[in-house]
Amino acid sequence: MTIDRLIRIFAGSFILISLALGVEGSPLFISRWALAFTAFVGANLLQSALTKWFNARFAKGGTRPRRLGIVAVARKLLIALWHYVEHGIVPEGAILKEA
Repeated sequence: MTIDRLIRIFAGSFILISLALGVEGSPLFISRWALAFTAFVGANLLQSALTKWFNARFAKGGTRPRRLGIVAVARKLLIALWHYVEHGIVPEGAILKEA
């Protein structure tokens, strides 16, 4: 078992535990603030995935290509957000769920 697999198991366990502690219908309910921990773990998993992608894409370059890569990714994210907010255009590959 690799370290990546162990980290995913650990993160998934924390998400399930925090959901059990934060959902009002659960017998383990403590507070709705336990759901903030779920968001924190999810954001870190997203950041980890983006970091690995960024390192794989720009690892061989120097500081200039890395800086350009950061600006390019930030620009793409902002443009996709703007298109969604202004025109309702969902970015390619994104999946929206009903509220």
